[in-house]
Amino acid sequence: MKNKKGFTLIELLAVIGILGVIITIAGVSVSKLMQNSKKDINKIQEKAILSAAKAYTADNLSSCKSGCVVSTDTLISSGYLDNSESISGQIVVTKDGNKFNYEYTSTVISGDDSINITNFEPITRNNVLTNAVKKTFKVKNSLNKKMYAKITLNNIEISNRLKNYDFVWSLYEGNKNVSNGTFDNVGENITLGEYLVLESNEEKTYNLYIWLEKTSVGQSSISGQFSATIQTNLENYYTSPESDFVVNSNGVLTAYTGSPGIIIIPPVVNGVTVTKIGIDGNYSSILPDSGAFAEANTTIVIPNTVTKISSMSLFGSGVDAIIIPNSVTEIGIAAIGGNNYTNISIPNSVTTLGSEAVASNNLKSIFIPNTVTKIDGQAFANNNLKGIIIPSSVTNVSADETGLFWYNGDDNLIIIVQGKSSAPDTFYEGWNKKTYEGTETFNTVYVP
Repeated sequence: MKNKKGFTLIELLAVIGILGVIITIAGVSVSKLMQNSKKDINKIQEKAILSAAKAYTADNLSSCKSGCVVSTDTLISSGYLDNSESISGQIVVTKDGNKFNYEYTSTVISGDDSINITNFEPITRNNVLTNAVKKTFKVKNSLNKKMYAKITLNNIEISNRLKNYDFVWSLYEGNKNVSNGTFDNVGENITLGEYLVLESNEEKTYNLYIWLEKTSVGQSSISGQFSATIQTNLENYYTSPESDFVVNSNGVLTAYTGSPGIIIIPPVVNGVTVTKIGIDGNYSSILPDSGAFAEANTTIVIPNTVTKISSMSLFGSGVDAIIIPNSVTEIGIAAIGGNNYTNISIPNSVTTLGSEAVASNNLKSIFIPNTVTKIDGQAFANNNLKGIIIPSSVTNVSADETGLFWYNGDDNLIIIVQGKSSAPDTFYEGWNKKTYEGTETFNTVYVP
């Protein structure tokens, strides 16, 4: 029998080394192949999205004649795009002369943070920053271009023990109040802030405060489970075309000539900084007198250069939502009344709410910050409020004989007045009555 000589250790190591090199080369090739395939798929997908957006624009010229933003959700729900793939993003449509330009950006998730709370101590709005539950989180734009951030509170769960209480929230960028609101729709996503500007490669720190309002004397610590998740999406930065706005040399926006839809007012128009919406004493809306705004889903985003929304400047045009920045200190007579808002966030820069300021909307809730000191007559009239809290900062209610809340759709409206045991002399008699002609008042609770 012949000897069968095996492999030496050195030979085995050499073979293993060669195999390793072959596997590495093959792995790199497969990885590159997968990456290239993914890029090809993304290109095909983006081409399909842009084609769908062009078809949508052609069929909806009335709402996109000056440019618009179309989400992939809209394209899918309208039947222009197949939902066979998981896609999420937006297409910014701009117009250059007679030509439309399309830019698609997929949704970028900046991050998410979880919140878990098991104990609450009901407080008033005077001590929110010191006593409310605080969640700090960061939002970063890692892209080399300016973007908008949209912050939402998702997956809200509240134990049965806490569901009958009034949850309230305030979002701050550092020490600057961004938005405020209440938890009306537990289980649904709540928008905490949107159209928040992030410069390229910028990171911002936000603080979310959550608390239970003290709505009766003697409320103490309350145990129960509250949990939710904070999520941030980054979206393309853009503003509506400057050509759609008329701004005088004093920085007053006097007219909007564009289409309904998402109206993002530029901070600067033709080199002039926009500081005020509407002319004082003019008592007319800057929006066209057209039913198109009532039929479309119209949102108005006011830039943080504006300090005042003048009387009736955005009145009666059927606008669905409005975003008011922290720079605004005064909302004039009927300034944003006569629209379709279901809720409005008043930032803590506001000190005065004029007569009929938010009247004749569909408001179910409104947050009044503890910076407001004066509220004029009929400010909240003809809405559908279920409850409202007047913070202790309010010292003057100059409501005339019609009251603040006349003809509210919910006859069981409850008004909570914080920091007072009764209405002071500076609250006009009948400020809380139900109708213009009557004397019956809404249920009012004073919490010293």
